[in-house]
Amino acid sequence: SAAVYQDPQLREARERMVAVGRIGDPTEVVEAVLFLLSDAASYISGTAIDVDGGLGQMLGALEPLRGSGATR
Repeated sequence: SAAVYQDPQLREARERMVAVGRIGDPTEVVEAVLFLLSDAASYISGTAIDVDGGLGQMLGALEPLRGSGATR
């Protein structure tokens, strides 16, 4: 995906899709993993933590609601 972001127009289009308005850095994923491995996360269990800048939420808003024909 790094090659895709070399094109300024494609990069800007992707940034507009992300709620925080920018492309994430790999170190942000590393920081989340390190947190989950730390004692500070000892009570976290059975959950998914999305490290996507809100992209999943933005794309989810575009999906039609099941069975209703409506969108969110």
